[in-house]
Amino acid sequence: MVDVASFGEPMVEFCATDIGKLKDVQVFKRGWGGDTSNFIVSVARLGGKAGYICRIGDDEFGESFLELWGNEGIDTSQVVIEKGGFTAVYFISLLPGGGHDFTYFRKGSAASHYSPSDLNPKYLSDLKVFHSSGISMAISESCRETVLKAADIVNEHGGLFSFDLNFRPRLWSPQYAKSYI
Repeated sequence: MVDVASFGEPMVEFCATDIGKLKDVQVFKRGWGGDTSNFIVSVARLGGKAGYICRIGDDEFGESFLELWGNEGIDTSQVVIEKGGFTAVYFISLLPGGGHDFTYFRKGSAASHYSPSDLNPKYLSDLKVFHSSGISMAISESCRETVLKAADIVNEHGGLFSFDLNFRPRLWSPQYAKSYI
């Protein structure tokens, strides 16, 4: 049984190995990202009974996440594989002076298509903790509705709702975010 589940958008990370603009970099190191995926991996590594709730594309990046979560002992029974969908990616460029810049390819990702009808109320009602984030709420209207519905179900059954604000003005305005957060 899962005690803690997280909902959101997993993203494959490509980090430049050299300083420079993305167009000039030849080599990238691949990793896994996404705030809520990182959260649930940490829960599992600390010994928690963890599960992840999301949509991934039926692509090799989605497969790599299933392998990652499986190797970490994370329940993936609530992961929907979207036929024809894609798993989001982002690139990190290293800037002179030690800074970095992010470039995202996420619009229309499989994760952004998750909707409240994808939720399993029984799974949610058994949780001790449901976790999500401001990013998860910002990637689409259906994801925003999903977070709110899942939080209601978990709270109705005595569970806790954990929320990482993780506000990103690139995804939604402060005024719009305030009406939901």
